[in-house]
Order: sequence, then C-alpha cells, then structure tokens
Amino acid sequence: MQRKVLWSVLATVVAGAFWLGFGRSERKVAAVRYLDDMFGTIKVRKDVQYGAALGAKGANEILYLDVYFAQGDTAKKRWAILYVHGGGFFAGDKGSSSAVSLCTALARKGYVVLSLNYRLLGFVPDESTYEQGIELGAADVRAAIRFARANNEMFRIDPERIAVYGGSAGGGHVDGVYNQAYDSSNVSTPGTSGDPNAVAESSGPVSADVGYIEPGEWPLYIVHSPDDSTVAFSHAQRLAAQAQAAGIDYATWFPAMSGDCAHALLHPLCAQNEIIISLTNFIYWHFIF
Repeated sequence: MQRKVLWSVLATVVAGAFWLGFGRSERKVAAVRYLDDMFGTIKVRKDVQYGAALGAKGANEILYLDVYFAQGDTAKKRWAILYVHGGGFFAGDKGSSSAVSLCTALARKGYVVLSLNYRLLGFVPDESTYEQGIELGAADVRAAIRFARANNEMFRIDPERIAVYGGSAGGGHVDGVYNQAYDSSNVSTPGTSGDPNAVAESSGPVSADVGYIEPGEWPLYIVHSPDDSTVAFSHAQRLAAQAQAAGIDYATWFPAMSGDCAHALLHPLCAQNEIIISLTNFIYWHFIF
C-alpha cells in the first residue's frame, strides 16, 4: 500500500512539475536513458507482421506493427513499449500523425517502440457492443507482446522489460490485457508469454466486468481527465478500484482539461508531452530495479 501511495504522489508531482515549467531539460543534471532525449535520428521498420486472426466479420486478418528505434544505438537489451492507437474500436491507424509523434518521441529516449494495428469492429459500437472491440484488440496486444518477446534478439529488446501503452480505445485494449479470457481469439506466436511487464493507459473505456485484475499482476498507470465527455471518468475510477482491490502497484494522474483535449490527451497540442514525461517516469522506476 505504501508503494502505491508513493507512486500516486510521484505521478502527480512529475506531471505538475512539467506544467510549472520545471522539466528535466531545465535542470543541470546528466541525461538519463529512458527519461531524457538521448538520440536524434529515429528509424522506422514498417509493416512487420506479428500475427493473424479472424476479424469481426469472420475474415482472416494479417496484423502488422511498425518498429521505431534510434539510429546508432548499440545497446543490446533495450526497454520496449508497445503503443496501441485509439479510434473508437472501428477506426484509427498506427501511421496517424499523433501515433508517429508519440512513438518518435519515446524512441528518442532510447526505447524500442512497437506501434501496432489491431482488429477493428467495422462498425461504430455502442454501450452494448464496445466490449467486443476491447476483446479483439486486447488479444492482439497480447499476441504482439508474444511476438516481441519471442524475437527479442532480432529487435535487441529486453524480454523482461516490455511495457504497453494505449489511449482512448487503445487504452481499453491495454486494460483488457488483464482479462485472460480475451487471449483466446488470437493465438499467434504460441509458447511465449503474452504478459506485459507494465501497463499504462489514458482515457480508456473499461470492461463492465469486475475482478479480472489478479493479485501479483503488472503495475498499472491510469491517466484520465475528469472533464472527459467521450469516455466517462467513472471508467478510470472503476479501473483504479479494481487495481486497489487486487493489491497491484498502480498510480493515477487525473488532469483537469478543457474542450476536445479532455479526451484527446495524446494529441501533440494537448497533453502528449506531459504524458510522455509521467509515463516514462513510471516505467523507469519499475524497470530500473
């Protein structure tokens, strides 16, 4: 409990410090990999197939991801972040401008970033059908984790330091990774664990199921604005309550935002920079030990 309280305080302090203009770049300290910008040129290996599965309409779908990494980086076991885009479960793409901006920024800090496309519903869901979208995407996220872990030497990533992060519908998918029942619809790369080592989400819708987060599971970071009119703040509250009930390590940041930015936190003109700072701090202090 003490650690969870500490992390909630730390996340708030880190985010608040940035808002006040006291980021690491303004302090006279040595640059730290995974927290600060370490590299300039970022390369992208596009459309790497990580799996295949039946889509919402019954047709087989080939699933691809893009891999972002720093040119000239010689480290052999790099930390990885799987990024899951938003789009209401029926739209969105790993190549969107906001996805590219976020993944590039994270790669500059030394992460290998895998930005994935996943199975979409093909229709606009409502309250009675959005959980079908969560299930498909969550299974694909776990398949992408298995792919990354099984190919860790090729990508030069640490198989024990793989985080997942998603926003909006992508946040719903990474939340769904905790629900083991969702894993069965995509069995690509069998024989390898699809468990992440850390989970982070912003503005994500949460399954109505309760109790699917199990004791001993992975640390969780929840970002959600109370002013969000697209995905109600109650989703974040429900997720935090589950994390607390399971006794897992978790932290929250609930910033007050206005207009479209209350939901579109990841947009470069909204809170993307602040999310990157607090997200990388959360990952760093869980992975460094």
